[in-house]
Amino acid sequence: MSLRLICGRAGTGKSDFCLEEIKNNLDGNRKIYIITPEQYSFTEEKKLLAKIDSGSTMDVEVLTFARMAYRLLSEVGGKTKTTLSKSGKAMLIYDIVERRKKDLCFLGKSKENIELIDNFLTELKKHRVSLDDLNSVKQDIDNPYLEKKLEDIITIYDEYNKLLVGKYIEENDKLEILVDQLDKTDIFKDCIFYIDEFTGFTKQEYEIIKKLMKIAHRVNITITTDNLDMQEYDLFRLNKETADKLLYIAKNNNIECDKTVFLNTLYRFENEELAHLEQNIENNTYKTYMDNVENISVLFSQNPYSEIEEVAKEITRLVKHGYRYRDIAVISQQLDTYSSLCKAIFNTYNIPMFIDEKKKLNQNIFAKYILSLLEIYSSNWSYESVMQYLKSGFIDIEDNWIYEIENYARKYGIKGSKWYKEDWNIGEEEKLEYLNKIRKEKIMPVAELKEKFSENKTIEAMNVALYNFLIENNVEETLKKKQERLEQKGNLELAKEQEVAWNIVINILDEMSSLFENKKISFSNYRELLKIGLSENGLGAIPQTQDEVIIGDVSRTKIDEVKAIFILGVNDGVYPSIRKDEGFLNDSDRELLKDKNIELAKGTLENLYEEVFSIYKVFTSAREKIYVSYCSADNEGKALRPSIYITKLKNIFTNLKEKSDISEN
Repeated sequence: MSLRLICGRAGTGKSDFCLEEIKNNLDGNRKIYIITPEQYSFTEEKKLLAKIDSGSTMDVEVLTFARMAYRLLSEVGGKTKTTLSKSGKAMLIYDIVERRKKDLCFLGKSKENIELIDNFLTELKKHRVSLDDLNSVKQDIDNPYLEKKLEDIITIYDEYNKLLVGKYIEENDKLEILVDQLDKTDIFKDCIFYIDEFTGFTKQEYEIIKKLMKIAHRVNITITTDNLDMQEYDLFRLNKETADKLLYIAKNNNIECDKTVFLNTLYRFENEELAHLEQNIENNTYKTYMDNVENISVLFSQNPYSEIEEVAKEITRLVKHGYRYRDIAVISQQLDTYSSLCKAIFNTYNIPMFIDEKKKLNQNIFAKYILSLLEIYSSNWSYESVMQYLKSGFIDIEDNWIYEIENYARKYGIKGSKWYKEDWNIGEEEKLEYLNKIRKEKIMPVAELKEKFSENKTIEAMNVALYNFLIENNVEETLKKKQERLEQKGNLELAKEQEVAWNIVINILDEMSSLFENKKISFSNYRELLKIGLSENGLGAIPQTQDEVIIGDVSRTKIDEVKAIFILGVNDGVYPSIRKDEGFLNDSDRELLKDKNIELAKGTLENLYEEVFSIYKVFTSAREKIYVSYCSADNEGKALRPSIYITKLKNIFTNLKEKSDISEN
């Protein structure tokens, strides 16, 4: 039983050190586990398979804390409870807020608060804050404003927990079971653990690590830092605090602390420029690089569109000079802004790409179709809502007849009951017959579904009516045909999305029925409930081929030591970002609670440290080349200024030349 820290700056080979050590210790005597954050597990598995012989894979396994919990639940019986999805959680919160909004001071006034409440409940569970803790501290708080906030969250937290008891379990509860049961099972006893790629841990995760220290042969944890000396303004401050807490936990529980490993040699960088950048990019007192700069480029663009076009041209040039697409990454702090531009422009340049984003289900064409159907009723059969439904791509009508209906509806003011009550009888006779045929076959069933919604006031009955409507109108078949067409065109990622969309939507309907059983509800509340369920479910994806440019986010995406990286939109207020939203609790609230021994997630200052560290990791992830770009204006023409990182790069590398796609007048 021991703890060992493995420390080093970015590029010193901490992960490779762990994998090499694993390779040399696969003697079959002890099982070895690598624990990584969820988004890094796929990459870690690939690296592990590349490092060891296939016959040794039984002795080592990549896990996440969530997978560990699932493994343990399989043994202790927790799997008998139904796992609550993110959609189910959001729908439960919405229902609670609707029922209790008169009792809520801050959280009952907007549907936008659903996500805020969801995030805060998750925060409470991850930091092991119970309802009793909140009630106790509320009695001891001399701050009326914070007291009212606590009353709101206590009301929701209490109801939420009562609804889960005995029936459901959510992901954070699984980790709590792992904490409670870890030392009561032999699954992980006397094993070796390598915990890699984390920048910090929640209270739950610290508790899991503490239990592992007690039962495992050794726990190895990588920390990105060059030393453990705490300084006030330090790039590695949060990492050092993590190391300090881990060592404290070990010593406080009589766990042996092995000598810390410090890795000091920079293996990643294949030229002096990038090595110099790693040492100086986040230092206030930096050393100047006087030689010519060939592997760091700065691009000044007119707007994001021209910026991406220049990136596409440079990627094409790199590939012509021997690079593979998989050797290249494109990273941004504003993935929402850049992802659509990358899709459009990279396709024009025939650049294969994988965008590391989790789409909301309500962005999928099938979910949009369902929402457009419900929008017809909530808008009282407005012209716009019916036409949106007919143009959804799920209605078997030739395009020219959709336009005929659109023109007819505009010309004769078709809205409300005129869509479904009586035949249309104004206009050209030769067209009227077919228009009425379409109206009866494609629009009348929508009116009949609304009648069934009106007759059946329970959530389950409405779900059954909606499901039957989808089956009767061959929606699943239409979705499969769309998938096949996308596959034929080579758009495998979008095809896969259509394949899973049907099952996800049906699962949401099933979960709604299970959660609320025979609960009676108005149609408007049913629509909002389903809308929230669809919006909170994500459509995750993995790369469809081995050779793609990865496009991702600064804080989320794992860059696996690519040769070249493009860092987009390095403008003021973006690198680092201006954080305005403090969440449900502000920094002073968190400090007050911390004084009462309730420690929650990081405040604004810690978040800034975390973001600066994430930016450092991006700037130090490439082996050969870095391209940094910024814009003079956004997509709407609003003027932008360069980030402090642009200024710093120019000061560090005096011979750095800036390219521009803006012509001089």
